Amino acid sequence: RRLGLPLVLDARRDRRLASRNGHARLPAPSARGNARPCARCRAWLCNFVLDGHGCYGAADACDGRTARVTLLREPIRRLVSAFSYGVLVHPDLFAAGSFDEFVASGAARHHSQAVGLLRAAGCSVEIPRSNAELLSAARAELTRGYALVGITECFEETLFLLCRLAGYDSIGMWWRVLAAPRLVEPDHLDPRTRTRLEHDLAPDFALYEEAHGAFTARVARASFGPALQRYRDAAARCVELSPVAKAVECLRWRQVIADLSLRGGTV
Repeated sequence: RRLGLPLVLDARRDRRLASRNGHARLPAPSARGNARPCARCRAWLCNFVLDGHGCYGAADACDGRTARVTLLREPIRRLVSAFSYGVLVHPDLFAAGSFDEFVASGAARHHSQAVGLLRAAGCSVEIPRSNAELLSAARAELTRGYALVGITECFEETLFLLCRLAGYDSIGMWWRVLAAPRLVEPDHLDPRTRTRLEHDLAPDFALYEEAHGAFTARVARASFGPALQRYRDAAARCVELSPVAKAVECLRWRQVIADLSLRGGTV
């Protein structure tokens, strides 16, 4: 079944939105102008997903409606993941020698979910900014701009809601793409680092708790039934990529970025 409307996945998208089989993989972007009216309800159908940092600009270029989608993650684990990925793929942006030094430098705020939400929307974010002001702006953006705010820790539920929003009748099994080997264990951080994170990421913690509550209620209303549990059980049986395989994938992507930079292109 075709998508009922274009979906826009923003810069905090989870890198797991892919499938091993063609019918369930979220389709790649198509040429503009491929929308067509549904024969039954005359609603406009379109078969593409826009994904990436320029999602708002891309959505503005679409004909018809769009649905913006994002995922939030437990803030400290998300930052650890971003750091592990960034030091391999974007070493120029993650120049600190260790995660503790990265946090001590104040960089955590620059890479927070709250700041990312506003940057994806094209807002100018002045850093530093008070936690209360940043939280208010990011909360307003989530409320105004997104048809679905998923939760990474509830990824299967998020995927079911996403596919229902898009109009899919079948859902293939997801698999990890560009996952980074973990360089830091979130449960064993230096107490000083954790204290600094709890302050610098305070808006993220508030956004996450609010979004998690709303998401749980939305999943309950969706009444997915046994199909969701079967899908979750199947996902749990999937083999995790080895740390070496993850590192190879990250370094390969780093090479792609470097090659494009040398040729004057962008990712």
